[in-house]
Amino acid sequence: MSRYAVLIGLPLVLVALFIAVPWRTAAQGSRATPAAPLPGEMVTFAAGGFASAETVNYWVQSPSGVLLGSPAYAVQADAGGSATWQWRVPRGAIAAPWLMVGYGRSSGITILIEFVVTEPDERDPRYPAEVMGRVTPDQGLPGYTFSFFARAFDGSERVAYWLNAPDGTLIGDRSFNVDAEQGRAEWEWRAPEDAPPGTWRMVARGTHSLHERVLTFEIRTGQ
Repeated sequence: MSRYAVLIGLPLVLVALFIAVPWRTAAQGSRATPAAPLPGEMVTFAAGGFASAETVNYWVQSPSGVLLGSPAYAVQADAGGSATWQWRVPRGAIAAPWLMVGYGRSSGITILIEFVVTEPDERDPRYPAEVMGRVTPDQGLPGYTFSFFARAFDGSERVAYWLNAPDGTLIGDRSFNVDAEQGRAEWEWRAPEDAPPGTWRMVARGTHSLHERVLTFEIRTGQ
C-alpha cells in the first residue's frame, strides 16, 4: 500500500504527524480478534514492534477507502512495544475486508491489520438470538435498494410486507409478499428517487402465523 493511500480523510492533526515521521511497517504479533467480526461486534487489535511506551494512534480504512478515526483514537504501547486497543464495527458495515492502521507517534512504525467483516448469519453462534430481522444497509439515499430478512415465521408460509413512510403513509400492494423458507423471509425494496428523508419502517406479517416483524431504516438526503 502506498504511504499516501491512507491519508485521504484523516484528521489534519494525524496527517501532519504521519508525514513528519519516516514510513516503516512491522507486523510482529499483529492480530484482530475476532478476525471475521459481525457488524456491531467489538474487535480487539494487538500489535507489537512499536517503541517502548510510545503513543500509538489508530484509524480504520473501509473497503471504499473512507477513513474512520480521530486524534482521540490513541493508546500507549507497553514497555515491550506492544499495544492493544478495541474498535466496534458499525452496525451498517458492509461485508468485505477492512484495514486497521496502527501508527507509532515517535517511532513512525505503521502496522496494518486486515480483518473481514462478515454477513450476519443466524447459524453463527455469535448471532444475537434476539435479532428477528435485519435491513442492509440500515441507511441510504433515495434510489437505493434495501435488502431485508425476517425470521421466526411458520415453515414456508406467505409473508406480506408494507412500509410506513416518515409521514405515516402506507406503501404496499398485493405484490408486496414473499414465501418464507424454514421460517425465514428475504426480499428487497428500491426506494423511489423522490423518497422523503427520515425514519422508515418495513413491516412483515406472516399470513398464517400472524407473526409480525418491524424493521427500521433511514433514508437521508445526499447533502
